[in-house]
Amino acid sequence: MPERGQHEDYRNIIRVIITALGLLLQVALFAYLVIYLSELSTVFYAINMATAIAVILHIVSHPIQVNYKLAWIILISIVPIVGGIFYLFYGNPRRRPQVQAQLSAKEDLLARAFEAELADPVPLPEEETAAKQVRFLLESTSYPLWRDTEAVYLPSGETQFAAMLAALESARDFIYMEYFIISEGEMWDAVFAILAAKAAAGVDCRIIYDDIGSMHFLPPNFVRSLTEAGVRVLTYNPLRLALTLRYNNRDHRKILLVDGRIAMTGGTNIADEYINRKLRFGHWKDTGIILQGPAAWNFQVMYLTLWAELSGEAVDLPQARRRSRQALERLAAGERLDLRPFALPHSAAAARPTGGWLLPFDDTPHDADHQAATLYRSMINHAVRTIDIMTPYLVIDDEMVNALITSARSGVRIRIITPHIPDKPYVHAATRSYYPILIEHGIEIYEYTPGFIHAKSLIADRTSAVIGTVNFDYRSLYLHMENAVWLHRCPMIADMTRDFEETVMLSELITYESVRRVSIPVRLARSVLRVISPLL
Repeated sequence: MPERGQHEDYRNIIRVIITALGLLLQVALFAYLVIYLSELSTVFYAINMATAIAVILHIVSHPIQVNYKLAWIILISIVPIVGGIFYLFYGNPRRRPQVQAQLSAKEDLLARAFEAELADPVPLPEEETAAKQVRFLLESTSYPLWRDTEAVYLPSGETQFAAMLAALESARDFIYMEYFIISEGEMWDAVFAILAAKAAAGVDCRIIYDDIGSMHFLPPNFVRSLTEAGVRVLTYNPLRLALTLRYNNRDHRKILLVDGRIAMTGGTNIADEYINRKLRFGHWKDTGIILQGPAAWNFQVMYLTLWAELSGEAVDLPQARRRSRQALERLAAGERLDLRPFALPHSAAAARPTGGWLLPFDDTPHDADHQAATLYRSMINHAVRTIDIMTPYLVIDDEMVNALITSARSGVRIRIITPHIPDKPYVHAATRSYYPILIEHGIEIYEYTPGFIHAKSLIADRTSAVIGTVNFDYRSLYLHMENAVWLHRCPMIADMTRDFEETVMLSELITYESVRRVSIPVRLARSVLRVISPLL
């Protein structure tokens, strides 16, 4: 007789199947109606053709990413009767003004107010390249730059899990968690046990999870079990039958925040394959970072602004909930306010002089800045000696390709590590389509032979680095909610570099001869996947 967990698995599978069939049915009905009316009326047909031409002209002139333009232009050219109208309904990357206005106002309000009232501005790095990168992040995200925060590199999912459990056990005031995937298993059982105990002890425990990312994996009675344990739960983009462009925008962030003094992020979700308790694609290699000190504030702002947007609640800070709405309204009206009551009493004591600069930031699809993509290109363009990248997917736009090639041709040694055993074969095929042109220009491509590499990091000249949740693919760079930490001259960068060298030793160097031996049909298939990748 099936156990309760199996019943819940069946329920999740049925939900996914029904939703997928419902969405496919909507697409089919949409296409049928457009084609039927076009055949029925020459006027309607002419309007559709004119719409297709107008849409193509709009796409060409609209300030959206080039590869996204190309994918839609090809699709509309192949099926103009349906393609043009379909783009207007579902493909046009419209911003949600109300959402962006809320998020921007709250982030700017909290981040800038905290910077003004509780901390002296941190001087920018002396190196002009690093200073430019900081100025861009300060202007585009509002998050402050920090020093006096200890940054520790976590070179595997196992080390991240151990650090997570220790951080959770140390919580006294609050635990905030946000993950793309939460799955039933040993990892979740350990996390849930601590959350339940902490919530019972009066700790404010909250979780945000992405419905699409977790829909195949959620533990039995996930929301009900957490709610009964006293943990508050919110869902990002709950999956429904309505066909909408917002399903393209997923919450790919991974955040653990404890008491405003500890923050952790990286590639690791809450699922057993990330800590190699379950082997799905060989050995799973992941990386992360844990911060202890005032820079955790940036993560607190990220989390609370998203919580407020999803829940409709006022942005609040622990220990000042009753006063927060009035206080923030006074700040919004331009009235100066002492924010010290909003800071946790032990936050100042958490400062740890460790040298270097760091700036945790997020990236949202609801603005036009594309912080991660712009920052990556800047680091690649301004590198002098080396660029080291680890990424599970390499599906990049022409701007990023040109930046890599130009940097390599100027004498910078560029190494990229990707998986040898993929989790998504079609994305891996698209990834391999980039190998020939990159290798041809001197870029070294390695595949991690023990299995799947899920790490997301870039190290420039061994002095600056980015680590977090951002893959080198179109979805991460332009469509998803992401977060990362920019670091400059932090001791942790040496640990990242050492781990990169050790990972290279476990990886296979891909030669130009081997990629040229690939058959013509495989090359064509990879090229097609590369072109349509922004639509996948």
